[in-house]
Amino acid sequence: MNGYDIMGDACRKLLYGTRELPEDEKIELEAKIKAYDFLKEADERVICATFESTAFNDMMKGYVCAVMAEYNLSHEIQADILEKFQDSLEKLRPKDALAEWDRHKSRWLS
Repeated sequence: MNGYDIMGDACRKLLYGTRELPEDEKIELEAKIKAYDFLKEADERVICATFESTAFNDMMKGYVCAVMAEYNLSHEIQADILEKFQDSLEKLRPKDALAEWDRHKSRWLS
């Protein structure tokens, strides 16, 4: 059992539990279950291939934009950061991005 199994099981318990859920919450839980079921079976290569898509890149750019907005950065700085981020998305392979995160996560997660 891995973390994706646990998350999928938790969603199933919510979805099929005794409490009646609003339809939009049911749809959201069903989507999460599908994603967790996929991820629990996928190896790193499959996850990296999935990540190399416009949908994921656009979501990541959205996160970057939201963080920049929180810090009230000027439009010029935001444009520069987003351009550099786009360049990184085009140059950096997902496997290399994971390795980069592995090198740095201990200082961010401590």
